[in-house]
Amino acid sequence: MNIIGKPFKYHPMSTKTGVAGISGNHHPRIGDKTSFDITGWYPDTPAHLRHEKNITWELFKRRDDGHYTTTGIKKKGESFFIFGQTALGHQYRVEGYLTQPEGRAPMAMDVVPVDTNTPHFTGIEIYDAAGNRVKGPLQYGMKVKIVVLSVGMPGKNIKISLWEDTGPNWPKLPHYAEGVKATINKNGVAKAEFVLKPDFKKLTAAADQLHAYYITVEYWSSPDKKAFLASDHINLINPDFRKYDLFERPKPVKTALPLKTQQQVKDHLPTPALKATDWTESPLFIAGSAFRQWTVAKGSQKYMVGGKETASKNTKCLCEEYDLIWGDKVSCGFRKKVVEISKEIWPNDYRNMANNLMACMALETGGTFNPHDSNKNGYFGLIGFGDGSVMDIGTTRENIMTIDGISQLNWVKKRLQYVQKYLMNNGKGGVLRDFTDLYLAVIYPTKSGLLQNEDAKTKIIFDASIDKKHMLEYRQNPTFMKEQGEYNNKQEVTFKRRGKDGELKDVTEVLRGYAEETKGKTYRWEITATVESWHENGKNNKINVFSCKEQEQDSKSSQCPTDCSQCFDYADVWNNPEISDDNGGKNNNRFGFNSSRGHKGIDILSGPMYKTVHSLMCGEVVSVVDTFKTNEYKEHSLGNTLMIKSKDKNGKEVFILYCHLDKIYVKKAQKVKHGQAIALSGSTGNASYAGLANGKPEHGINNKYWHCHIEAATKGEGYNNFYSLGSFRIKAEDYMKTKFDKNGNAIK
Repeated sequence: MNIIGKPFKYHPMSTKTGVAGISGNHHPRIGDKTSFDITGWYPDTPAHLRHEKNITWELFKRRDDGHYTTTGIKKKGESFFIFGQTALGHQYRVEGYLTQPEGRAPMAMDVVPVDTNTPHFTGIEIYDAAGNRVKGPLQYGMKVKIVVLSVGMPGKNIKISLWEDTGPNWPKLPHYAEGVKATINKNGVAKAEFVLKPDFKKLTAAADQLHAYYITVEYWSSPDKKAFLASDHINLINPDFRKYDLFERPKPVKTALPLKTQQQVKDHLPTPALKATDWTESPLFIAGSAFRQWTVAKGSQKYMVGGKETASKNTKCLCEEYDLIWGDKVSCGFRKKVVEISKEIWPNDYRNMANNLMACMALETGGTFNPHDSNKNGYFGLIGFGDGSVMDIGTTRENIMTIDGISQLNWVKKRLQYVQKYLMNNGKGGVLRDFTDLYLAVIYPTKSGLLQNEDAKTKIIFDASIDKKHMLEYRQNPTFMKEQGEYNNKQEVTFKRRGKDGELKDVTEVLRGYAEETKGKTYRWEITATVESWHENGKNNKINVFSCKEQEQDSKSSQCPTDCSQCFDYADVWNNPEISDDNGGKNNNRFGFNSSRGHKGIDILSGPMYKTVHSLMCGEVVSVVDTFKTNEYKEHSLGNTLMIKSKDKNGKEVFILYCHLDKIYVKKAQKVKHGQAIALSGSTGNASYAGLANGKPEHGINNKYWHCHIEAATKGEGYNNFYSLGSFRIKAEDYMKTKFDKNGNAIK
């Protein structure tokens, strides 16, 4: 549900392209991660370039002669800098640009780093002897290098210690292994080395495959002021470990520590008179896949055993605490993200506004919460973004349509913040206070809010009597027609709509609303009644069973590696897939089901419309063909195609080919997750429709049979299709979430 003609204005600028403004903290604190944001683009910047991933961020330093020269620090797509200890007393310039820096506002801003009030450690990094960051388990006898990062502590002497992790007893009963002293240099860095001695095994009675350790660093400036930091776990392989049967494995026996170790612990622990003023932790493990990881969580405790998380009885998922409406339609991670952004935008009313936001997204997506669908008027995503609204916040349609729902919520947050600052209350700005304001921020942002002289009941949102544009706004939003007889009236209306080829064309539709345009008005109270009904319906769609985890990722990718190297949880090309019954029935459009026409894949019906195509599996894009225009016909051709290389649940290599596409959202070598939007289905190649531009009379197919043709093979590297790889073909439907019976019907 959305309107055409949303208010959108460019600021008067030159005909240049690129970044037209950035913002950020002019006085970043030493050691803090300071982010900078794009606040505007020059009007002539192409839409496909208006994305943060295209921006280079570079840091310049002011020299003694007053000129700025580069520090050599620049990165593309990452808009943050961390100023170290040596940055104090200097002035810098941060610039974001598309092609080359200009060295001046508005695309650049000057910053002067300031000292932090409290000396503290900012991190511990652990490397092996070859200088590689430690990512997996280590071996006893190996040497590790410790790098400590700090702020406000140059020249200070610190103590770096190695401890065995005693699980839930940490830090009350630590097992101290070894300690060394180090001095922090002028750059805020201190270094030390440890040999992971086999004797350390005497400290623990653990019979696990891995032994867990911590690195800690301490600094005492006075008897009552302390800085303290502990590392993440370091896992060390236990060479004495052997697998036992579940019923045969002996229980660990608690043994007393050697007298020497007991004295070490006693000497090392701080006296009761000393109080810690800064404390963070980070752990070291010794190798294997099954390890114990203790993590203290607020109000609960959890641990990892054999890769599975077990929670104590008092563990309660954070999203259960908020119990959002429409919660059963989305993942735990999505629910938590909604609460997170609500806390940021409306800190004094975040619970209420989180539910209001869920109701608005339900209304805008028809209750599906599908972040990749779009409507016929060109609006898309969770809150019906338009091309103008995404330009406002520095992104593009392509970006919004290719990211998952949780990631898209970050852009929802930016859009709502933008509305509050620049658009609501007829451009005066303000705070969105209820679900009516919130939904108006989505469909008509300048109308959100109530000025002093406005009444909630009589305020007009859409007024058909003004002109044709306003008439269309009124008629294309029939869900708000609540006055008696208003919804039942219908009229034919001719207007211009931009087609998929980008051209404006005359279309005629039957639209609802009063015939007399002087009566055609939508009032704020009608918006309220509509959103309120979705709010109430959402109460019947709360989640009943909370089985989610504290650190749950989006449910679409929870089982798969983050590098997309293998897929364990297949997806559908779109919701409720149906096999086309053109050409003699459904099985005639399935590979492997004795198709009389020798069909090489499976045809998933889209009907007389184009749909967003989602990747069936995690993988890497290995081939893209995007040379066909919308609906362009070519005999015996698959049209625009996209091939993705994957590994299935059993580790076997699979190539999936998507065909007859209109637009492709991903690029060659790009990694994609299963369920990620990768393309827009279409009618290119021999699936063209003769009744549209670029079609060929008496050729192609009827548009009611438009589909996404999908093929699969065990070979595909270096190819654009599988024409010459017949012996390697396999069933593409084996890699779809939805399964079909012997007649080609979806198994519910």
